[in-house]
Amino acid sequence: MADEEWPVVPVETLCRVCGNETGDEEHPSWDRYGAPRYLICDCCGIESGLGDDAVAGTWEGTVNLHSRRGTWVTARGAAWEDPGGRPPGWDLVEWMPRVPAGYRTPPPPPAGPERLRAAWRACPGAGTETVCRVCGFADGGPRWHEGVPTGARCPCCGAEPGVDDVPLAGTWRDEVRVVARRGWWLANGARWAEPAARPGGWDVVRQLAAVPPRWHGAE
Repeated sequence: MADEEWPVVPVETLCRVCGNETGDEEHPSWDRYGAPRYLICDCCGIESGLGDDAVAGTWEGTVNLHSRRGTWVTARGAAWEDPGGRPPGWDLVEWMPRVPAGYRTPPPPPAGPERLRAAWRACPGAGTETVCRVCGFADGGPRWHEGVPTGARCPCCGAEPGVDDVPLAGTWRDEVRVVARRGWWLANGARWAEPAARPGGWDVVRQLAAVPPRWHGAE
């Protein structure tokens, strides 16, 4: 089939997960026909075409990217696949918005109240949680008390307990909503919901290390 019969799209040279430059115009990570070139990102380690398939601009189409991003930063501490390629002074928060806009928008959609109630009942443990499941912030009082959300919105990532931090049945992994919420927050610059609460010298990777293991995600 002649080239002109195939739909042509802009080539992609930036990693859809972390925003790193994985290719160039001559050797892109995704070519002008929307086909992957199977290049491995030196930063997050994702391979184009294996784990980064997505439909830009939709939550359902990008949730897997957000989940992979949230897992990479929490479970792996944002470690570079090739440490030698890490630029001097590299900063995760400044780096993340390089992710193409279509792969970090729109925001997560709300879940219906019936699904939320089912998620609360399915959540193991009925203790008190003081650490945000999404971002690891731990200085804002209890998030969950005896298995019931307190409604205390996180001043860091803005997640509301019982709404934005619950596993929902029917997903490929039950915690995917929590991990994907983290990935979406990171891709949009890890902005603080309450900027005045941000401490001096804040380190997002160090804070994310406090996320309970249940919510790290699985690679």
